[in-house]
Amino acid sequence: PERPETAEPFKALGPLAGFVGSADLHWAATVSTSGLVELWDMTGIPAARVASHPITDLVEPLPDLGTTRFTGLQFHPKGTWLAMVLLSGRAEAWSVPGLRPIHLKGCGGPTHAMTFHPSQDLVVAAEAGGQAWAWSLGDASVAAPAWVTHVPLVGRMTFDAAGRHLLLGESPGRVVAHPWNGRQAEGDRKAASGATTALAAMPGGADVLPALRACG
Repeated sequence: PERPETAEPFKALGPLAGFVGSADLHWAATVSTSGLVELWDMTGIPAARVASHPITDLVEPLPDLGTTRFTGLQFHPKGTWLAMVLLSGRAEAWSVPGLRPIHLKGCGGPTHAMTFHPSQDLVVAAEAGGQAWAWSLGDASVAAPAWVTHVPLVGRMTFDAAGRHLLLGESPGRVVAHPWNGRQAEGDRKAASGATTALAAMPGGADVLPALRACG
């Protein structure tokens, strides 16, 4: 029998601090410890480097892949944006495929969680100090926060598939589901991560359950 076709390895420019693939497997992104972000087209073999952009004004090199100080890279579900947050509080975004940079202004403390809205050009991050920030991504090189609120320590965050709730995974094991009105979260609904029956009884709660299991 024929051997299955396998992708050849591709080499980033320098030791890696982070790596992520897009949901449709079209793109991959790497960031080196020196702060160079590279975008790869994964549709061919071998993968092709499409664009690269350095992270400017880094105070020190990023830690090697697998350490805890790097929160990581994340693609928008549609593959149109790439974002990064560091535990130091640095937050950046890039357009895909051009890697046009946008500095996400305002985040200043240790940042532990980040997520994209599934249909809007919007990214949300949460600081350890209790602030959650949302930025609307567009043509500007600097994005001021469009929404700021106070939250407890957040370990993970995600939107449900329809984008109607923002879920914040808190410690120990509590998840808060905030209804999302298109621009910001309003009010809150609290449920322990195991209380799926109670959450399913809420309006729109059944849509939250897959994200709740991922977040809890």
